[in-house]
Amino acid sequence: MRNLVSFAVACLILLPATVRAEGGTGGDGDDPGGKVGIPTVEITAEPENAQTDEILVVTITFSEDVNEFEVTDLEIDGASTIGDVSPNSGPASVYTVRVRTKSDYEGDVTITVPADAAVSADTEEGNVAKTDNFPVDTKIPELLTATADQLAIVLTYHEEVDDAGNPALNDFLIHVKRAEDGNEESIVPDDVDAEDEVVTLSLPSDKAVQAGDTVRLDYTPGSNRLQDKRGNEVERLQRHLIKNVNTLSPPDAVTDLAAEGISTTEIELTWTEPDEGSSAIIGYRIEVRNNASSAWSELEADTESDDTKYTHDGLTANTTRQYQIFAINSQGQSSGSNTATGTTKREGTVPDAPTELNAEPDGTTAIDLDWDAPANTGTSAISGYRIEFSTDGGSSWND
Repeated sequence: MRNLVSFAVACLILLPATVRAEGGTGGDGDDPGGKVGIPTVEITAEPENAQTDEILVVTITFSEDVNEFEVTDLEIDGASTIGDVSPNSGPASVYTVRVRTKSDYEGDVTITVPADAAVSADTEEGNVAKTDNFPVDTKIPELLTATADQLAIVLTYHEEVDDAGNPALNDFLIHVKRAEDGNEESIVPDDVDAEDEVVTLSLPSDKAVQAGDTVRLDYTPGSNRLQDKRGNEVERLQRHLIKNVNTLSPPDAVTDLAAEGISTTEIELTWTEPDEGSSAIIGYRIEVRNNASSAWSELEADTESDDTKYTHDGLTANTTRQYQIFAINSQGQSSGSNTATGTTKREGTVPDAPTELNAEPDGTTAIDLDWDAPANTGTSAISGYRIEFSTDGGSSWND
Protein backbone atom coordinates (compact mmCIF):
# COMPACT_ATOMS: atom_id res chain seq x y z
CA MET A 1 0.00 0.00 0.00
CA ARG A 2 2.84 2.38 0.78
CA ASN A 3 4.37 1.78 -2.66
CA LEU A 4 1.14 2.66 -4.42
CA VAL A 5 0.85 5.95 -2.58
CA SER A 6 4.39 6.97 -3.56
CA PHE A 7 3.69 6.26 -7.22
CA ALA A 8 0.56 8.36 -7.13
CA VAL A 9 2.42 11.33 -5.64
CA ALA A 10 5.13 11.07 -8.25
CA CYS A 11 2.55 11.27 -11.01
CA LEU A 12 0.97 14.33 -9.53
CA ILE A 13 4.30 16.10 -9.43
CA LEU A 14 5.64 15.26 -12.98
CA LEU A 15 2.48 15.61 -15.02
CA PRO A 16 2.14 19.47 -14.86
CA ALA A 17 5.79 19.99 -15.73
CA THR A 18 5.44 17.78 -18.78
CA VAL A 19 2.37 19.63 -20.02
CA ARG A 20 4.04 23.09 -19.65
CA ALA A 21 7.18 22.12 -21.56
CA GLU A 22 5.23 20.80 -24.54
CA GLY A 23 3.07 23.88 -24.71
CA GLY A 24 5.63 26.07 -26.69
CA THR A 25 3.68 29.31 -26.88
CA GLY A 26 1.11 27.89 -24.49
CA GLY A 27 0.07 29.17 -21.11
CA ASP A 28 -3.25 30.71 -20.30
CA GLY A 29 -1.84 34.20 -19.56
CA ASP A 30 -2.67 33.98 -15.85
CA ASP A 31 0.74 32.61 -14.85
CA PRO A 32 3.71 34.64 -16.23
CA GLY A 33 6.00 31.73 -15.68
CA GLY A 34 3.96 29.73 -18.16
CA LYS A 35 4.49 32.09 -21.22
CA VAL A 36 6.75 30.73 -23.95
CA GLY A 37 7.70 32.83 -27.11
CA ILE A 38 9.49 32.53 -30.46
CA PRO A 39 11.67 35.67 -31.01
CA THR A 40 10.86 37.82 -34.02
CA VAL A 41 13.35 40.23 -35.62
CA GLU A 42 13.41 43.79 -36.95
CA ILE A 43 16.42 45.14 -38.92
CA THR A 44 17.32 48.79 -39.50
CA ALA A 45 20.42 50.36 -41.09
CA GLU A 46 21.59 53.95 -41.07
CA PRO A 47 24.72 55.58 -42.53
CA GLU A 48 27.38 56.18 -39.89
CA ASN A 49 28.11 59.49 -41.66
CA ALA A 50 25.07 61.32 -43.00
CA GLN A 51 27.05 62.39 -46.10
CA THR A 52 28.08 58.94 -47.31
CA ASP A 53 26.87 55.34 -47.50
CA GLU A 54 30.36 53.90 -47.04
CA ILE A 55 29.65 52.52 -43.54
CA LEU A 56 26.24 51.51 -42.20
CA VAL A 57 25.29 50.91 -38.58
CA VAL A 58 22.93 47.93 -38.57
CA THR A 59 20.58 47.41 -35.64
CA ILE A 60 18.99 43.98 -35.07
CA THR A 61 16.09 44.12 -32.62
CA PHE A 62 14.60 40.88 -31.26
CA SER A 63 11.19 40.82 -29.69
CA GLU A 64 12.75 39.54 -26.46
CA ASP A 65 16.14 38.89 -24.93
CA VAL A 66 18.13 36.24 -26.80
CA ASN A 67 21.40 34.38 -26.41
CA GLU A 68 23.91 32.81 -28.81
CA PHE A 69 23.67 35.61 -31.43
CA GLU A 70 27.01 36.15 -33.20
CA VAL A 71 28.22 38.22 -36.13
CA THR A 72 28.92 35.07 -38.10
CA ASP A 73 25.20 34.30 -38.01
CA LEU A 74 24.44 37.27 -40.28
CA GLU A 75 24.11 36.80 -44.04
CA ILE A 76 25.02 40.03 -45.87
CA ASP A 77 25.15 40.78 -49.59
CA GLY A 78 26.62 44.07 -50.83
CA ALA A 79 28.64 44.76 -47.68
CA SER A 80 30.93 43.14 -45.13
CA THR A 81 30.93 43.35 -41.35
CA ILE A 82 33.44 45.41 -39.37
CA GLY A 83 34.15 43.71 -36.06
CA ASP A 84 31.71 41.84 -33.83
CA VAL A 85 28.12 42.54 -32.84
CA SER A 86 27.54 44.70 -29.80
CA PRO A 87 26.96 43.46 -27.21
CA ASN A 88 29.05 40.43 -28.04
CA SER A 89 27.19 38.20 -25.60
CA GLY A 90 23.64 37.90 -24.36
CA PRO A 91 21.13 37.95 -23.11
CA ALA A 92 20.02 41.11 -24.97
CA SER A 93 17.22 42.13 -27.31
CA VAL A 94 19.10 44.80 -29.33
CA TYR A 95 22.37 44.20 -31.15
CA THR A 96 24.35 46.50 -33.46
CA VAL A 97 27.08 45.88 -35.98
CA ARG A 98 28.95 48.12 -38.44
CA VAL A 99 29.18 47.06 -42.08
CA ARG A 100 31.23 48.49 -44.93
CA THR A 101 29.42 48.66 -48.27
CA LYS A 102 31.12 47.64 -51.48
CA SER A 103 33.08 50.43 -53.13
CA ASP A 104 31.78 52.03 -56.34
CA TYR A 105 28.47 50.29 -55.78
CA GLU A 106 24.92 51.42 -56.44
CA GLY A 107 22.19 49.03 -55.31
CA ASP A 108 20.87 47.21 -52.25
CA VAL A 109 22.64 45.85 -49.19
CA THR A 110 20.69 42.73 -48.23
CA ILE A 111 20.87 41.66 -44.57
CA THR A 112 19.41 38.36 -43.35
CA VAL A 113 19.09 37.03 -39.80
CA PRO A 114 18.53 33.31 -40.46
CA ALA A 115 16.12 31.21 -38.47
CA ASP A 116 17.56 29.94 -35.17
CA ALA A 117 20.51 32.37 -35.27
CA ALA A 118 19.65 33.17 -31.65
CA VAL A 119 17.53 31.54 -28.97
CA SER A 120 15.13 33.04 -26.49
CA ALA A 121 16.69 33.59 -23.09
CA ASP A 122 13.43 32.39 -21.53
CA THR A 123 12.31 29.47 -23.69
CA GLU A 124 15.39 28.63 -25.75
CA GLU A 125 13.18 28.78 -28.84
CA GLY A 126 15.00 29.86 -32.03
CA ASN A 127 14.14 33.14 -33.79
CA VAL A 128 12.06 33.57 -36.91
CA ALA A 129 14.13 34.40 -40.05
CA LYS A 130 14.14 38.02 -41.28
CA THR A 131 15.54 39.70 -44.45
CA ASP A 132 15.63 43.40 -45.31
CA ASN A 133 17.10 45.43 -48.17
CA PHE A 134 18.76 48.83 -47.78
CA PRO A 135 19.54 50.97 -50.87
CA VAL A 136 23.05 52.45 -50.88
CA ASP A 137 25.16 54.48 -53.30
CA THR A 138 28.94 54.54 -53.14
CA LYS A 139 29.34 54.73 -56.92
CA ILE A 140 31.52 57.53 -58.25
CA PRO A 141 29.53 59.57 -60.82
CA GLU A 142 30.45 58.20 -64.24
CA LEU A 143 31.28 60.59 -67.07
CA LEU A 144 29.21 59.41 -70.02
CA THR A 145 30.00 62.04 -72.68
CA ALA A 146 32.23 65.10 -73.01
CA THR A 147 31.77 67.33 -76.07
CA ALA A 148 33.03 70.68 -77.32
CA ASP A 149 30.94 72.84 -79.65
CA GLN A 150 32.30 76.31 -80.35
CA LEU A 151 31.67 78.23 -77.08
CA ALA A 152 30.49 75.36 -74.86
CA ILE A 153 31.99 72.24 -73.32
CA VAL A 154 29.30 69.88 -72.04
CA LEU A 155 29.98 67.07 -69.54
CA THR A 156 27.19 64.53 -68.97
CA TYR A 157 27.29 62.14 -66.01
CA HIS A 158 25.17 59.07 -65.24
CA GLU A 159 23.52 60.80 -62.26
CA GLU A 160 23.00 64.26 -60.78
CA VAL A 161 26.25 65.96 -59.72
CA ASP A 162 24.97 69.37 -58.63
CA ASP A 163 24.43 68.62 -54.93
CA ALA A 164 27.11 71.11 -53.80
CA GLY A 165 26.23 73.81 -56.35
CA ASN A 166 28.47 75.25 -59.05
CA PRO A 167 32.24 74.72 -58.79
CA ALA A 168 34.66 77.63 -59.09
CA LEU A 169 35.82 78.72 -62.53
CA ASN A 170 39.45 78.01 -61.62
CA ASP A 171 38.61 74.36 -60.92
CA PHE A 172 38.64 73.90 -64.71
CA LEU A 173 41.30 74.50 -67.35
CA ILE A 174 40.56 73.95 -71.04
CA HIS A 175 43.43 73.18 -73.41
CA VAL A 176 42.74 73.89 -77.10
CA LYS A 177 45.27 72.95 -79.78
CA ARG A 178 44.37 74.94 -82.86
CA ALA A 179 44.14 73.07 -86.16
CA GLU A 180 45.03 76.23 -88.05
CA ASP A 181 48.56 76.67 -86.67
CA GLY A 182 49.16 73.82 -84.17
CA ASN A 183 49.49 76.21 -81.21
CA GLU A 184 47.88 75.25 -77.88
CA GLU A 185 46.28 77.71 -75.50
CA SER A 186 44.94 77.11 -71.98
CA ILE A 187 41.61 78.76 -71.18
CA VAL A 188 39.70 79.30 -67.94
CA PRO A 189 35.95 79.20 -68.63
CA ASP A 190 33.98 82.37 -67.98
CA ASP A 191 30.97 80.45 -66.63
CA VAL A 192 30.24 77.04 -65.06
CA ASP A 193 26.70 75.69 -64.76
CA ALA A 194 26.03 72.36 -63.00
CA GLU A 195 22.40 71.29 -63.37
CA ASP A 196 21.25 67.73 -62.72
CA GLU A 197 23.51 65.38 -64.69
CA VAL A 198 24.99 68.07 -66.95
CA VAL A 199 27.92 70.43 -66.38
CA THR A 200 28.34 73.19 -68.98
CA LEU A 201 31.52 75.24 -69.31
CA SER A 202 31.23 78.46 -71.34
CA LEU A 203 34.29 79.74 -73.18
CA PRO A 204 35.08 83.43 -73.73
CA SER A 205 33.58 84.71 -76.98
CA ASP A 206 36.98 85.09 -78.65
CA LYS A 207 38.11 81.55 -77.73
CA ALA A 208 35.60 79.45 -79.65
CA VAL A 209 36.52 75.87 -80.50
CA GLN A 210 36.76 75.45 -84.26
CA ALA A 211 36.44 72.34 -86.37
CA GLY A 212 39.63 70.31 -86.27
CA ASP A 213 40.82 71.75 -82.94
CA THR A 214 41.95 69.25 -80.28
CA VAL A 215 40.37 69.90 -76.88
CA ARG A 216 41.45 68.52 -73.48
CA LEU A 217 40.15 69.33 -70.00
CA ASP A 218 41.57 69.50 -66.47
CA TYR A 219 39.25 69.39 -63.45
CA THR A 220 40.75 69.84 -59.99
CA PRO A 221 38.05 69.71 -57.27
CA GLY A 222 37.91 72.80 -55.07
CA SER A 223 35.63 73.75 -52.19
CA ASN A 224 32.37 73.36 -54.17
CA ARG A 225 32.98 69.90 -55.55
CA LEU A 226 30.90 68.14 -58.14
CA GLN A 227 29.17 65.34 -56.24
CA ASP A 228 25.98 63.31 -56.12
CA LYS A 229 23.36 63.39 -53.39
CA ARG A 230 25.22 60.78 -51.32
CA GLY A 231 28.48 62.74 -51.37
CA ASN A 232 30.27 60.62 -53.98
CA GLU A 233 32.62 63.06 -55.69
CA VAL A 234 33.34 63.35 -59.39
CA GLU A 235 36.84 62.18 -60.19
CA ARG A 236 39.45 64.75 -61.13
CA LEU A 237 40.31 65.04 -64.82
CA GLN A 238 43.77 65.56 -66.25
CA ARG A 239 44.01 66.43 -69.93
CA HIS A 240 40.84 64.44 -70.56
CA LEU A 241 40.15 64.31 -74.30
CA ILE A 242 36.93 66.12 -75.25
CA LYS A 243 35.09 65.18 -78.45
CA ASN A 244 35.02 68.13 -80.83
CA VAL A 245 31.62 67.96 -82.53
CA ASN A 246 32.30 70.87 -84.88
CA THR A 247 32.36 69.53 -88.43
CA LEU A 248 34.99 70.45 -91.00
CA SER A 249 33.05 72.47 -93.58
CA PRO A 250 33.85 75.42 -95.87
CA PRO A 251 31.40 78.29 -96.37
CA ASP A 252 28.34 78.10 -98.59
CA ALA A 253 28.55 79.64 -102.06
CA VAL A 254 27.69 83.29 -102.71
CA THR A 255 24.45 83.44 -104.70
CA ASP A 256 23.78 87.16 -105.30
CA LEU A 257 26.99 88.54 -106.82
CA ALA A 258 26.34 91.77 -108.80
CA ALA A 259 28.74 93.86 -110.96
CA GLU A 260 28.26 97.51 -111.94
CA GLY A 261 30.48 99.99 -113.73
CA ILE A 262 31.01 102.97 -111.47
CA SER A 263 33.44 104.91 -113.67
CA THR A 264 35.23 104.61 -117.00
CA THR A 265 37.96 102.53 -115.28
CA GLU A 266 36.17 100.68 -112.45
CA ILE A 267 33.63 97.91 -111.94
CA GLU A 268 32.29 97.40 -108.43
CA LEU A 269 31.32 93.93 -107.17
CA THR A 270 28.83 93.52 -104.31
CA TRP A 271 27.35 90.43 -102.61
CA THR A 272 25.83 89.14 -99.37
CA GLU A 273 27.97 87.10 -96.98
CA PRO A 274 26.96 83.42 -97.20
CA ASP A 275 26.71 80.93 -94.31
CA GLU A 276 30.25 80.71 -92.95
CA GLY A 277 30.33 76.93 -92.39
CA SER A 278 32.36 75.59 -89.47
CA SER A 279 34.51 78.70 -89.02
CA ALA A 280 34.44 82.40 -89.80
CA ILE A 281 34.93 83.71 -93.34
CA ILE A 282 38.39 85.24 -93.63
CA GLY A 283 38.42 86.32 -97.28
CA TYR A 284 37.24 85.84 -100.86
CA ARG A 285 38.90 84.61 -104.05
CA ILE A 286 37.80 86.51 -107.17
CA GLU A 287 38.02 85.32 -110.78
CA VAL A 288 37.42 87.32 -113.99
CA ARG A 289 37.02 86.65 -117.71
CA ASN A 290 36.29 88.72 -120.83
CA ASN A 291 33.17 86.85 -121.89
CA ALA A 292 31.41 83.50 -121.65
CA SER A 293 33.70 81.85 -124.20
CA SER A 294 36.98 82.84 -122.51
CA ALA A 295 38.75 81.13 -119.63
CA TRP A 296 38.64 82.31 -116.02
CA SER A 297 41.74 83.91 -114.55
CA GLU A 298 42.49 84.82 -110.94
CA LEU A 299 41.91 88.48 -110.16
CA GLU A 300 42.43 88.20 -106.37
CA ALA A 301 43.73 85.03 -104.64
CA ASP A 302 42.45 86.12 -101.22
CA THR A 303 41.01 89.48 -100.24
CA GLU A 304 41.99 88.64 -96.62
CA SER A 305 38.85 90.46 -95.49
CA ASP A 306 35.21 89.59 -94.87
CA ASP A 307 34.09 92.77 -96.69
CA THR A 308 31.34 92.07 -99.22
CA LYS A 309 32.42 94.72 -101.73
CA TYR A 310 35.34 94.78 -104.16
CA THR A 311 36.39 97.26 -106.86
CA HIS A 312 38.13 96.08 -110.02
CA ASP A 313 40.08 99.09 -111.26
CA GLY A 314 42.59 99.86 -114.02
CA LEU A 315 40.13 99.13 -116.81
CA THR A 316 39.32 101.23 -119.85
CA ALA A 317 36.06 102.89 -120.82
CA ASN A 318 33.24 100.73 -122.11
CA THR A 319 34.95 97.48 -121.03
CA THR A 320 32.84 94.45 -120.14
CA ARG A 321 33.99 91.75 -117.74
CA GLN A 322 32.42 88.71 -116.07
CA TYR A 323 33.13 87.70 -112.46
CA GLN A 324 32.71 84.86 -109.99
CA ILE A 325 33.87 84.67 -106.35
CA PHE A 326 34.64 81.99 -103.71
CA ALA A 327 34.26 82.44 -99.92
CA ILE A 328 37.20 81.26 -97.79
CA ASN A 329 37.40 80.05 -94.16
CA SER A 330 40.00 78.03 -92.24
CA GLN A 331 38.54 74.80 -93.63
CA GLY A 332 38.76 75.75 -97.32
CA GLN A 333 36.76 77.62 -99.92
CA SER A 334 33.20 77.45 -101.17
CA SER A 335 32.06 76.50 -104.62
CA GLY A 336 31.80 79.30 -107.17
CA SER A 337 29.17 82.00 -107.04
CA ASN A 338 26.76 83.02 -109.77
CA THR A 339 28.36 84.85 -112.72
CA ALA A 340 27.92 88.62 -112.75
CA THR A 341 28.60 90.91 -115.75
CA GLY A 342 29.60 94.56 -115.53
CA THR A 343 30.71 97.26 -118.00
CA THR A 344 32.71 100.40 -117.31
CA LYS A 345 31.14 103.72 -118.22
CA ARG A 346 31.75 105.32 -121.60
CA GLU A 347 34.10 108.27 -121.85
CA GLY A 348 32.61 111.76 -122.13
CA THR A 349 28.91 112.49 -121.77
CA VAL A 350 25.97 110.64 -123.20
CA PRO A 351 23.18 112.25 -125.24
CA ASP A 352 20.04 113.65 -123.70
CA ALA A 353 16.87 111.60 -124.11
CA PRO A 354 14.92 111.81 -127.41
CA THR A 355 11.65 113.76 -127.26
CA GLU A 356 8.24 113.71 -128.94
CA LEU A 357 8.16 109.93 -129.47
CA ASN A 358 5.09 109.00 -131.54
CA ALA A 359 3.76 105.57 -132.61
CA GLU A 360 1.29 105.09 -135.51
CA PRO A 361 -0.13 101.81 -136.93
CA ASP A 362 1.05 100.92 -140.40
CA GLY A 363 -1.42 98.36 -141.63
CA THR A 364 -2.07 95.20 -139.62
CA THR A 365 1.55 94.10 -139.16
CA ALA A 366 3.63 97.23 -138.50
CA ILE A 367 3.86 100.29 -136.27
CA ASP A 368 5.73 103.40 -137.36
CA LEU A 369 7.77 105.30 -134.77
CA ASP A 370 9.08 108.83 -135.03
CA TRP A 371 10.76 111.17 -132.52
CA ASP A 372 12.86 114.28 -132.24
CA ALA A 373 16.60 113.85 -131.81
CA PRO A 374 17.96 115.35 -128.61
CA ALA A 375 19.49 118.74 -128.92
CA ASN A 376 22.41 117.69 -126.73
CA THR A 377 24.19 114.78 -128.37
CA GLY A 378 26.92 114.57 -125.72
CA THR A 379 30.60 114.60 -126.60
CA SER A 380 30.07 112.90 -129.97
CA ALA A 381 27.46 112.56 -132.68
CA ILE A 382 24.55 110.21 -132.18
CA SER A 383 25.39 106.95 -133.92
CA GLY A 384 22.11 105.12 -133.38
CA TYR A 385 19.17 104.50 -131.16
CA ARG A 386 18.20 101.62 -128.90
CA ILE A 387 14.51 100.77 -129.07
CA GLU A 388 12.54 98.79 -126.49
CA PHE A 389 8.92 97.66 -126.65
CA SER A 390 6.42 96.42 -124.10
CA THR A 391 3.48 94.07 -124.58
CA ASP A 392 2.07 94.47 -121.04
CA GLY A 393 1.46 98.17 -120.70
CA GLY A 394 4.99 99.04 -119.62
CA SER A 395 5.47 96.51 -116.81
CA SER A 396 8.36 94.92 -118.68
CA TRP A 397 10.48 95.94 -121.67
CA ASN A 398 12.33 94.08 -124.42
CA ASP A 399 14.86 95.18 -127.07
